[in-house]
Amino acid sequence: MTQLLPTQAAPGGQTRADYVAGTAAAGHDIAPLLSAGYDAINRTRRRGPLPALGYPLLALLSVLSAALAGVLAWGILQAGHGLDSQVVLAFGRILMLLGCFAGLPAAKWYTDREGARFSPQVIAVVLGSGIVTVSVLALKVLL
Repeated sequence: MTQLLPTQAAPGGQTRADYVAGTAAAGHDIAPLLSAGYDAINRTRRRGPLPALGYPLLALLSVLSAALAGVLAWGILQAGHGLDSQVVLAFGRILMLLGCFAGLPAAKWYTDREGARFSPQVIAVVLGSGIVTVSVLALKVLL
């Protein structure tokens, strides 16, 4: 934000920094400019909680992301069994374990889109849904 202010044009073709400096030097009151800047910063920093209807969508995004990661891991596990490669099998197992975290980027995108906080409640919903999904997929793969 601080890099944007000097490059923005002010009245008379000046930069904003020159305009503020000239206004202060001329003895004019710069309090309205400062309060407008303060209000703009506060609007961008303060984010509210996610609406209640957003949590089921987050759970769905998490289930889909974890299922996609689980299916990818299952394919790698099948390739590892076919190739008889311990390295490929280990990679597939690690990917299966990390699949529950696959929904976090989608959740961050959604909360940013809604203008909400990426709060611990959001993380708990995403991780809980992902853990259940990966557990079910792991049981299906192992059985």
